[in-house]
Amino acid sequence: MQEIGTRLHKAIVGMLRTASNPLATDPQLAAAMLQASMSGVIRILLESRTPEEQVDALREELIFVACAYLDACSTRALVQRPA
Repeated sequence: MQEIGTRLHKAIVGMLRTASNPLATDPQLAAAMLQASMSGVIRILLESRTPEEQVDALREELIFVACAYLDACSTRALVQRPA
């Protein structure tokens, strides 16, 4: 599992480094935040008796959280960029 996590982290960092919108947040940190968010939701799903109809809703909400976080990181980059 640790090897898979490491490979996933490297893949996310690579995507963030090549994204068209620059991030103000270090890609390593942003990747760690995204992985932690995903892991938390996955853990909840595995450890609880989440009804199947809520699984899709949780997936959609996780996508929303990830997009909002990355949008905020991109916006922060625009605000902090020197004139």
